[in-house]
Amino acid sequence: MMILKNMFKGEFNDGKRDGLWEEYHANGAISDKGYYKDGKRYGYWEYYHSNGWLWMKRNYKDDKPHGYWEVYWSCGKLTKEVYI
Repeated sequence: MMILKNMFKGEFNDGKRDGLWEEYHANGAISDKGYYKDGKRYGYWEYYHSNGWLWMKRNYKDDKPHGYWEVYWSCGKLTKEVYI
């Protein structure tokens, strides 16, 4: 049985995530990175496939998806553009 651990890098302020945060896949490759403010995601975030290729670019406002998104195949080719 394989046990996977989430790996994170970031700061806390008053017990809430704050500033730049990064999360990593079990293989050590980056999974996602973006900013928190008062424990909520905000601004531009990037998400990655476990092979290291970009998976998605997304904007957040008050921890909710907002605005323009881009979604990519695991080979890095743009597959979808969405505006919310």
